[in-house]
Amino acid sequence: MDAKQVLGEAWQAVEAAGLPEHVQAVALEQAVALITREVGAGNGKPVNPAPRPPSSAPAQINPDTARGEANLDEDEFFRKFAEESDVAEDVLRSVYHVKDESVRIAVSRKSLGTSIADKSRNLAALLLGPRYYVDGKPNVTVREVREAASSQFAFDPTRNLAKYLEAVPGTISVGQGNEKSVRGQSGKFDAPFKELVERLASR
Repeated sequence: MDAKQVLGEAWQAVEAAGLPEHVQAVALEQAVALITREVGAGNGKPVNPAPRPPSSAPAQINPDTARGEANLDEDEFFRKFAEESDVAEDVLRSVYHVKDESVRIAVSRKSLGTSIADKSRNLAALLLGPRYYVDGKPNVTVREVREAASSQFAFDPTRNLAKYLEAVPGTISVGQGNEKSVRGQSGKFDAPFKELVERLASR
């Protein structure tokens, strides 16, 4: 089975499940993994579980530690990030860096804020920025913020994290439970994101 068939079957399964839009991307990944495992077990031939998207698609990046699904061109990433966010490229490079085809946040835990609430909100905005401006994906989940807080910045955002993230400037909270997300609002996220990044870059 080729990549096109795998993706087609996986997407049909997601649509048939009637899942909410905010969990469809995760569900699609799981469906692809299941199908490729089944095919591989049936014929003994490995199948690529993550086909490379066409060159016109934006790089699928995670600003924490996960690898992107496409080869990430660092210069092109920062060029587009600067153009879409109206933040100078050198400022963005002071706050983010690219390593092993992953975009990571290059600031200290202390610089994120003085309280757990401030740290959590600023981290959420920084995680959301590359997705919002480069990938055109407006959401970052509460779960992803929690994972980044503990794995990259070594702080516990506590059980109040979802409540803290209801006050991220320029965003709204959407979804429920473990899939609750912070969503950037068009025309409202730009100014607070720019202010945050420029303030962090100046430290």
